[in-house]
Amino acid sequence: MEISNTPIEAIEAYAAEILDRYRDLTPHDWELPDKITFTVKPTEDLSYQITFNVPEYFYYAEHGRSPGRMPPVAAIEKWMLVKSIVPQLESTAPSLKQAAYCIARHIGEVGIKPTNYFQSAVNQVSTKDVAQSIAFEIINRLKNPTE
Repeated sequence: MEISNTPIEAIEAYAAEILDRYRDLTPHDWELPDKITFTVKPTEDLSYQITFNVPEYFYYAEHGRSPGRMPPVAAIEKWMLVKSIVPQLESTAPSLKQAAYCIARHIGEVGIKPTNYFQSAVNQVSTKDVAQSIAFEIINRLKNPTE
C-alpha cells in the first residue's frame, strides 16, 4: 500500500487493497469479487466510514449457511443458469426446477461451509498507513487550526 497524503486517500487505498487481497483469496472462477464496490465518507472530525457494497448472496458465501432450512429454489435456479449448469435433455434427467430443488434440499440438510475469505483479507491488510495519515492530519490541524 502506498502512503497517501490525506486520510481519505489512505482509507481508499486500504479498502482497495482489501478487495485486491479478497480477489487473490477467492477461487478464480468466482464472480463475486468483481461485484463488490466501496465508498469512503467522512462522518465527523477525523472519522471515516468505509462501506462495502456487496451482492445479496455475499453473506452466505462468506459465512456459510447452517443446516435446517432450504434456500429459495428460484435462487438456486438462477445460480444454475448463471453458471451454465443445465441438466441433460434425456428423458430420465431432472428438469432445471427439479435439479434446483435437489440442490436446495441438500443445502437445507447439510448447510454450506463458511469461506471467511473477506475476513481473512481484512485481517491481512495493514492499517499502519491509514493510522499514519490520520496522525499527520491531526498534527496539521493542531498546528493550523484555521485551515
